[in-house]
Amino acid sequence: MVNMAGIKTHKYKGSKKSKKSWRKHTDIADVEEHLDNVRREERTGGLLENKSDESIFFHDKVIKGVPDRSGNKKKVAENDEEEDDDEETYVSQKERQKRKQDIEAKKEEEQAKKERNKQIHSIWGQEKLTVVDAYIEPAIKKAKIKPKTVGKGKADIKAVLTPEPGTSYNPDYDSHQNLLKKAYDAQMKKMIEEQKLNDKVKMVSVDELKKQTKLWLKEMSEGLNFHKSEDNDDHLDDSSNQGTIKLSSKKRVKTSKMRKREKLNKIEDRKKIEMKVAKVIMNDVFRIKTLKKEIREEEKKIAERMKQKSEKMLQTATRTKRLSKYKFEDPEIAFNLSEELAPTLREMKPDGNLLIDNFKSLQRRNIIEPRKPVVPKRRSKRKIYTKKSYLTPTIKDINLNN
Repeated sequence: MVNMAGIKTHKYKGSKKSKKSWRKHTDIADVEEHLDNVRREERTGGLLENKSDESIFFHDKVIKGVPDRSGNKKKVAENDEEEDDDEETYVSQKERQKRKQDIEAKKEEEQAKKERNKQIHSIWGQEKLTVVDAYIEPAIKKAKIKPKTVGKGKADIKAVLTPEPGTSYNPDYDSHQNLLKKAYDAQMKKMIEEQKLNDKVKMVSVDELKKQTKLWLKEMSEGLNFHKSEDNDDHLDDSSNQGTIKLSSKKRVKTSKMRKREKLNKIEDRKKIEMKVAKVIMNDVFRIKTLKKEIREEEKKIAERMKQKSEKMLQTATRTKRLSKYKFEDPEIAFNLSEELAPTLREMKPDGNLLIDNFKSLQRRNIIEPRKPVVPKRRSKRKIYTKKSYLTPTIKDINLNN
């Protein structure tokens, strides 16, 4: 073996002292390849060395005077066609109609193919452009296709709700009092919500804030000794160091006996669990009545759940959905006090707004989303100043600097 420098070197053959090292350092790749080839030959018909020459090789011979039998085939085919014509075959009217339709469809397809081929023309050729009247085209009305989503999320609510009996121009006493109570409850609810909001975001005074900070500092500094000397601190540190116990960092090594014991314990625990499960299954045979009762109770629960679900679906059909960031709010109840009620229609004052009522009705039925009037924000005009360093220096500035 010669290396890159041209110096002869001996290949390391390895030690062959023991059987293990002999197996390790002996190259047997060519032996394994030979054995693989022998096994392949045995699988595919036996070894080649054991076969005869006739079974492996063959003589290439040319056959002379081969008879032409194509004429006989033609004669046989002609005879078969004649026999088919002689046979009387019955074809139903439906089958004949189907065949006729297939033939016509095939003809139409071929004709369409021919026309498509005719349409191929030169890209450099001149085409006759059709002139469209620009005045007539916009006047042609095209049918508008209605989208599928229109009216999909509409709530099953009446467009015009029946008004309260107390809103009549001449209501009876009870219905009018009920209307006033409803208006009072709605107003009280609104006031309570406003009060809750004010309590949450209540402004804190400066004096109260100072008191709170002092109290917080006192509470946080509780237990901290600022006035003791450093000697006491050192003494405490020494005493704390003396009281500490050093834990050994040496890990406990498991012996083979301990491992065997753990393994046996695991097997026993598994057997106990299996026995317990088998016992429960065996006892279930004697619990047929209780099991039937449990099944009936479960079926009742499922039926109740289904009923609740159907009721909820009915409620959602007549419920106003949240279509925007604003929640739908019912309009304020229009009412008149007892002294404001007019005895006749002529003296009655108009109350409410039809446009707002219709707008709220559209929102209630999920046709449009709840909205609020957009108030334009007042933006003050900002003053712009230019720094002196950004300004271009003039002759006067240059003279002053000099």
